[in-house]
Amino acid sequence: MLDTTHTTIAAHQNPLLEPWQQPYGLAPYDRIRPEHFPPAFDEAMGRHTAEIDDIAKQRGHPTFENTITALEKSGELLTR
Repeated sequence: MLDTTHTTIAAHQNPLLEPWQQPYGLAPYDRIRPEHFPPAFDEAMGRHTAEIDDIAKQRGHPTFENTITALEKSGELLTR
């Protein structure tokens, strides 16, 4: 069983998962440590999987907007 309490706390304190407020949308490199990467990857992959699942489980008729565009927008956290 996944310890979601630890994951949530790590995600909340992880600069890789926070909105980036630096000029030009850069990451806060001065705050990022190697130990931030594994939980950030786990969180980003989890969100991406949930987004794909939501697209696949749609009950309505598939359209370009609710399928292709949604797939294109999914996984944004992985591309930062």
